Parts: sequence; C-alpha cells; structure tokens
Amino acid sequence: MLWQLYKYNELSEDAVLKPGQVLYLQPKRRKADSKNKVYIVKKGDTMYLIAQKFGVKTKRLYRMNNMRFKDKVVAGQEINLRKRRRE
Repeated sequence: MLWQLYKYNELSEDAVLKPGQVLYLQPKRRKADSKNKVYIVKKGDTMYLIAQKFGVKTKRLYRMNNMRFKDKVVAGQEINLRKRRRE
C-alpha cells in the first residue's frame, strides 16, 4: 500500500520522490546491523539520510545520540548506530 511506503520511509504524504532515492518496502530497524556501530558524518549528510542509509528509524537515531529532533550534524561527527551514546 502507498501509505506504508511513506510510513516506512518517514515521509509526509505530500513528499516528492526523486530518482535514485533510497526507499524501504518494510519497516526500518531500531539499530543498524552488527558490522556498523559508528558512522562518521560526511559533508551534506543529514540524520534522515544516515537513517535511510543504514535502515534505522530517524527518531531512534536521534535518541541513541542524545540529540534533539532536528539537530544538525556536522562533517566529522560520530553517529552511533547500535547503542545509546553515554553522556
């Protein structure tokens, strides 16, 4: 169903899909697979793009990194993909 595509990819129903965009056909996971524990942010990355790249829920990614929703990431920053960052 179309609504599931939007939900699984954390998109609003008025979002415009672009060629080459990564889309999930199943719900995303709570954490990345075991080989990816940390990701180093590259120029142009956003939390949403990182979440899409590793199939992790965006809200969960923010929580694991003790960040507020909508906080920006910067190149070189470490993002935990599997467990919560200690403060």
